[in-house]
Amino acid sequence: MCNFLRTLLAFSSFVVFFDLVLLQETTDYYTYTKANDPQIQNQATEHPGGTIVNDKFVFTKSRSPYWLRNDLIVERNAEVVIEPGVTIKVEPQVGITVRGVLTAQGNQDERIILTTAEDASARTIDFPDIRLVDGPTILAGRVQIRHNAQWRSVCTNSKNWTSFDMETACRQLGFQGGTFYGWFNRQMPLKSRLLYEQPMCSGTESSLFDCQWSTRQLGSGVCDYHPDLAIECLPRHDKPLPYWRGIRFERANHETHRE
Repeated sequence: MCNFLRTLLAFSSFVVFFDLVLLQETTDYYTYTKANDPQIQNQATEHPGGTIVNDKFVFTKSRSPYWLRNDLIVERNAEVVIEPGVTIKVEPQVGITVRGVLTAQGNQDERIILTTAEDASARTIDFPDIRLVDGPTILAGRVQIRHNAQWRSVCTNSKNWTSFDMETACRQLGFQGGTFYGWFNRQMPLKSRLLYEQPMCSGTESSLFDCQWSTRQLGSGVCDYHPDLAIECLPRHDKPLPYWRGIRFERANHETHRE
């Protein structure tokens, strides 16, 4: 009998301790402190991100603005409510995934603002003089280079670029990787194209224009019987950008209240 009571007492103590641990974890999850980041300190209420399961969380105006440090995932049976006038500053490359319910209660007088936590206005973004067109996405397609303020397709006399050449082109676009995608027929109406046979990149350049190309010509009669080069890049930024990833809905129920 004594052994049974000791076992029951020990089990009861374990249950109580386990409940306290769960309660403490839940309390910590919804406790927000001022951010330690010097750029945001004393300006935003910190939200650590994470996953909300079978629960409801409200971004209140009284605690706004918020600083979302990591990805926030709203599961199927969970809900996130954003009150009118709330501002949420999101870390670069961080986003919100909604599988449950998102209720945004903004109105004309008190708008909801979701923006990057980093001051992107202080950055100057230079658009590259290269692009990929006529492909399924911005990551693959016909290579075009801006020459004398006009976009010209690139031909190579059917000579494929090296992996270093294609990786440099993708790096100039702001992406990683770089592989051969195919040969594209000439565009109509016919325009002069750019002959770019061998960029001769070493793999460390940030732009094709830094490579030691052997031939780059433009004009009639150049590449007349050869197709245009097409390459494909990987969907990863070569350098971190100061933007947040946005809101992704995955078969979610979302509501927007407008007044």
